[in-house]
Amino acid sequence: MRLRPNSGNAHNQLGVALSRFVEIKAAREEFEKALGLDANLAEAPVNLSLVLAQAGEFDPAGEHLDRAIELQRNNRAAAYTHYLRAKVWGTQDQIQKSIAKLQNAVQLRPDFAEAWSDLGGMRRLALDHVGAVQALERAVAVKPDDALAQYRLGQLYLQDGQALKGVQHLKQALSYAPNDRATLYNLMLALRKTGRLEEAKPIEERMTELQHQSDRASEVGLTASVLNAKE
Repeated sequence: MRLRPNSGNAHNQLGVALSRFVEIKAAREEFEKALGLDANLAEAPVNLSLVLAQAGEFDPAGEHLDRAIELQRNNRAAAYTHYLRAKVWGTQDQIQKSIAKLQNAVQLRPDFAEAWSDLGGMRRLALDHVGAVQALERAVAVKPDDALAQYRLGQLYLQDGQALKGVQHLKQALSYAPNDRATLYNLMLALRKTGRLEEAKPIEERMTELQHQSDRASEVGLTASVLNAKE
């Protein structure tokens, strides 16, 4: 920065470094300086949008992402920006707008597993069952170890009355996230619906064990806060 004080790219890179050390306020200032020095630097509005979203400032975050999309046009790098824009629209309950941006993302990057997974989730919210299944099947095909995509697809199959298919994907999800309670619960339901009651028992026991651990952690936390208050 001392050598190139007027470099937008230098300010942007400094902001990235600061954000990785959770120096959010300082990072935001650097990204804003970068934009002031170089309005055509697409990385700066993307990075600024991330810190704004962390602060709950979704409207300005979305505006900066829109600007970045204009700068990036239709290159492969823009897929991630469309994905982030979809995330912001999703937090604002703009389901159709989020779907549109996710579709843009997967068009630019057909192997973008996270975007396919979120597209499935959003289509489900839009009551597009067939489209949701198609997107989630693509997500797990691209990235089989994506626990969230496997869970979403398994849950969708379970709700659709295809419990056997649900078991397959929920087991996959559990292998990557063995302590996820939502996955455990849905797998237990799917196993019961397929008549595999003996397989469901250890799943139920694991859920009970995790609940006891959570309750114990809460008790310890409460005791510690009471002791701290007394000191």
